[in-house]
Amino acid sequence: MNPDRRSRSLWAALGVLVAVATDLGSSAWAVDRLGTRPVAGTLGGLVQLRVVANTGVSFGLGAGHEAVVALAEVGALVVLIVLALRTPSRVTAFFVGGVAGGGLGNLIDRTIGPHGNHHGAVIDWIHIAPYPAVFNLADLWIRVGLVAAGLALLARNRRSPDAEPAGPRQGPPAMARTTLEFDPGHRSDGRASPTDRRS
Repeated sequence: MNPDRRSRSLWAALGVLVAVATDLGSSAWAVDRLGTRPVAGTLGGLVQLRVVANTGVSFGLGAGHEAVVALAEVGALVVLIVLALRTPSRVTAFFVGGVAGGGLGNLIDRTIGPHGNHHGAVIDWIHIAPYPAVFNLADLWIRVGLVAAGLALLARNRRSPDAEPAGPRQGPPAMARTTLEFDPGHRSDGRASPTDRRS
């Protein structure tokens, strides 16, 4: 593995680890601190903290089909890991790794998370008005990571365009000019002109 690819792989792995650690740690905190309280409002009610067991994905899609959702998450993880390893920059690799880490955090949360009766579900615990759904830090990593990775790619493409910078323009090569001199006393067939014969 060349040094550039090794560096991108390390940054992608860092993104995965940070996303998984923050998601699982915050979910465990939410279950421990908010499990007995239905709603904890902050910032004048703009942000509400409440534990919700979500057996589906975003907005509750796929609820009740935990096995299908888990398989879909595994497939998405494989694609994201491949993208993280092939991404052209370390910044992009980190955020793509963060997206993969968010998906991995949800998968761990769904399968082996220590949530008592919530086994098979993802713990969502953040609600920001007027956003219609409750989410967790894994969802935040997925959304923010996708946007940040896209912006990083756009910035890189603008800094390194495919087209080579235009150099000084050079005109077409000068054409050698051929001067044809006309001799009235010379004919192309080698015969002398009437003027030459008269002289």
